Amino acid sequence: MNKFYFVLLIGFFNQIGLAQRWVDSIDVANRAYKNKDYRTADRIYNSQYKKAKTKGGIDEELAQSNYRQRNFNRALHYYKKKLGGAKSNTERARIQRNIGNSLFEKGNYKGAIDAYKKSIRLNPNDDETRYNLSQAIRQNQSQKNQQQKNKKKQNNPNKSKNNNQNQQKNQNQQNQKNKQSNNKSNQNKPSSGSKLPKKEVDRKLDQLAKKEGETRRKLNKNKPGKSTDNSNDKDW
Repeated sequence: MNKFYFVLLIGFFNQIGLAQRWVDSIDVANRAYKNKDYRTADRIYNSQYKKAKTKGGIDEELAQSNYRQRNFNRALHYYKKKLGGAKSNTERARIQRNIGNSLFEKGNYKGAIDAYKKSIRLNPNDDETRYNLSQAIRQNQSQKNQQQKNKKKQNNPNKSKNNNQNQQKNQNQQNQKNKQSNNKSNQNKPSSGSKLPKKEVDRKLDQLAKKEGETRRKLNKNKPGKSTDNSNDKDW
């Protein structure tokens, strides 16, 4: 009988020792999380996950450590497991908000909007979730606009190419017009090195000869002893 109680006592102390080691491990993981050593915290939480089920579980702790490591798929997995065991609307609202945050970081803004709305319905006074909801709505609209632009480009891939070709064509036409205008201007502009036609040269020589003859007649007329009769004078 005494041996039986002795075995029970040993088992009891072993359980206490195991429980204490579990608590110590969780404490180490919590300290690592606070020190932003999320990888270490995640490793310890995972090692104690099965044992933690009997003590309420550590789904939310695992979700948070994965969220901090930007492993949003695993974070969502554990948040949803925690949501299934939530016992109050306040707790459910908090977890729904964290689900929304994970979806937002993944770029799933529509899913984030739904999660935030569920959270607000459970806790209407949560201003932080309302702000997150407004950001998700804005990002979702921006995402839709970008998708529509991409769709238009896919439906008309030659539009941009055609625009560039038209611009080049217009530029070439304008350059041609400028070239023609410059050529026309140069044609109308007299050249300093050009020669006069032969007829024009002869005409100018005749004019010079007439002027010279008139000048000589005037000089001879005014000289003393000379006849004023100019009938025999010649125009050279």
